Amino acid sequence: MFWKNKNNFPVYWLAYLSTFSEKVAPDTPIRELQFWVMDTETTGLNPKLDELLSIAGIPMENFTLSIAGSYECLLTQERPPGRDSIPIHGILPDTQQPTRSLEMILPTLLERINNRIIVGHHIHFDLQMLNKSIKAI
Repeated sequence: MFWKNKNNFPVYWLAYLSTFSEKVAPDTPIRELQFWVMDTETTGLNPKLDELLSIAGIPMENFTLSIAGSYECLLTQERPPGRDSIPIHGILPDTQQPTRSLEMILPTLLERINNRIIVGHHIHFDLQMLNKSIKAI
């Protein structure tokens, strides 16, 4: 687990963990599975040095994306993104869009992910960055 005090998990984390109490049968057709298609933008490509800039996701069920269930958020930055990464993600250091801390959005994000299967392009990197950020809370 991510939190330092293992005897005092946040309520939203316990709620998220409880969604996994019911197992999916191994022979469940893929059409019946629920997915969370996720992407992150970061200050660079080094999980040890770089930080999350934004998180976005959308639920998918029955091979259909649910626009109404989509979620996106720019995260508050301790330091601005490097100039090299701006052409990739387009997030400027002086953006006028509202930002929030990961700690603030995590309950909502986990509620939306629920127990869906998380998928995305290079998802290992996205999850690595998200896990690193959660550990820092």
